[in-house]
Amino acid sequence: MKKQTLLVLLSIMFLLVLHNLHMVNGDFGTVEIGYDDGEADGGVSDLANKTYGWGVLFDHPALGQPFQLVCIKLYIYDVTGADGLLRIFVYTYTPKDEKYVKLFETIVGGLSKGWNQIDFEEYRLFVKRKFIIGVNWAKNYTLFLGDDRDTKCHSGGFNTTRMTGFEHFEERNFMIRAVLRKSVVVDVKAAPKQLNLKSRGKWITVCINLPGDLDSAKPALASIMLNGTIPVGILQRYNCKTTAWEIMVKFRRYAIKETIIQSPLKIKVKFVLTGYFSNGIVFYGEFLLEVKN
Repeated sequence: MKKQTLLVLLSIMFLLVLHNLHMVNGDFGTVEIGYDDGEADGGVSDLANKTYGWGVLFDHPALGQPFQLVCIKLYIYDVTGADGLLRIFVYTYTPKDEKYVKLFETIVGGLSKGWNQIDFEEYRLFVKRKFIIGVNWAKNYTLFLGDDRDTKCHSGGFNTTRMTGFEHFEERNFMIRAVLRKSVVVDVKAAPKQLNLKSRGKWITVCINLPGDLDSAKPALASIMLNGTIPVGILQRYNCKTTAWEIMVKFRRYAIKETIIQSPLKIKVKFVLTGYFSNGIVFYGEFLLEVKN
C-alpha cells in the first residue's frame, strides 16, 4: 500500500515537472505591445524635424528580463505624394540618469496606408526596462501617422540626442506597436578579462553555458554574435552535457577593439552576446572587459 502511494506521489510530481517545463518552453513566443484600439481617429503629418521626434513610451512586460525587439508596427493614416521616409528611433531607460539612451536609429520608406510591419530582428536589439519607439521625418512631408484619441495616451516627444528625456502629450496617442520575444539568459565569461589596446594578441575567448532543456533544441553556432555585429571567429569547444550546453568560442580582438574605440573610452566596457537555438528561441548574456590603454 505504501509502495502504491509512493508511486502515485511520484507520478504526480513527474506530471507537475512536465507541466512546468511546458510552461517555461511556451513562454518564449512573441508578445505585441500597443496602446491603441486598432482604428485611427485621425492622422498627424507634421511629425517633427531631425532634432526632435514623436513616439510611444512602452512599459516592459517583465522588468529586468532581456526581451528582443522583433519588429515594429506603424499605422499610416494617409499618404500624399511619394518617397516619404521616416526615421525610426529606439531608446531604453537608464535608472542611474533617469533618462533614455539611444540604442538604434534607421530610415525606412515604402510605407503604405494601414499597418506597416518593419522587421527589426536582424539588429538584435534588446530591452530590459521601459523603452521608447519614436519617429520623425527623414524626407518629404507625405505620411500621416495614425493617431488614436480614444485610449490612454502613452505618447510624447523627445530630443533625438544620445541621451534624452520624454515629454508626455495630453491627447495625441500615436499608433506604434512593438513585437518582443523573451530571451534565455545565459552565463558568459571572457578570457582575458582585461583588454590591452596595445596588445598584439589575436583573440578573446568566451565561454557560454546554455540550458539544455528547451525542447531539446540545439544552439545554432553560426548565429552567435557580440553586440549584434561581431561574429564568431573560431569554435574551440562544444559539449552537450546532461542539463546544459557548453560552448567555447573565440572572437577577433581587433573587431572588439574597434567597437571600443568608436565608443567613449571607459575603464570597463559591457559586451552583449546573443544567439539562437534551432527552434528560434534567442539567448542573451553579458560580460565586462576591463580596458587598459
